[in-house]
Amino acid sequence: MELIPSEPVGSVEAVKKMSTDCVSPVFPVIAKKIMAAIQDDKVLKKSENHERAHQLLLTWDGDHQIDDVAPVIYYKLISHIVKRTFADELGEDVFKAFVSSHLMKRTLPVFIDNETSLWWDNTHTGDIHESRRMIFAESFERTMQDLDEQFGSDMSDWQWGKAHTLEHGHPFGLKKPLDRVFNVGPFPSMGGNEVIVNTGFRLNTDGHYPVYFGPTMRFIVDFSSEDAAFSVIPTGQSGYFLSDH
Repeated sequence: MELIPSEPVGSVEAVKKMSTDCVSPVFPVIAKKIMAAIQDDKVLKKSENHERAHQLLLTWDGDHQIDDVAPVIYYKLISHIVKRTFADELGEDVFKAFVSSHLMKRTLPVFIDNETSLWWDNTHTGDIHESRRMIFAESFERTMQDLDEQFGSDMSDWQWGKAHTLEHGHPFGLKKPLDRVFNVGPFPSMGGNEVIVNTGFRLNTDGHYPVYFGPTMRFIVDFSSEDAAFSVIPTGQSGYFLSDH
């Protein structure tokens, strides 16, 4: 991941570019390992979209731009894998807590490598003994079905900004339909979990990832020219919905 490319280190333009970086160095590695584990599986040959999704995950650079397709496929896939692997042992309440925890984030990169883990087997399926490959293949097929239903068969429409959205809520907006009057958004949002544009969301199999936390303020000052300063802050500073502020 290139945080500060061509511009001089410490320049305003370099810090601007760094502040808007959406690339994860970790998630593409996980995606490639999942795809490598099922590279000979017949599920990848079911349709042109299956093959294209496979290639997108193999070549994904970890970016989370609004029009990117790979993160939509990745998060749906990893959500199904995690749910099929852990939910049967943990139960619904503990599983929800687990997927929102730092424990899951730290565990996932290591766990994906562990082909012999006892967690892969689903305790609810009796004599069937699930393997890592089975979980990956079943989750990939379910991912493709879900995304086809959610966005349609044209994969170019599977854009990150349609799944990952930001809405600035107003206290009155907690009660529908007042959200349509008082809330600002939702807007397509770049970024995601564990990247510099840390517009975080909760992992789920629904395929909708509303932002629930993010950078509150970012400020760049060139001390050789103090008047040349830049800042960005989320909206919501005024409770009056017609205010310019």
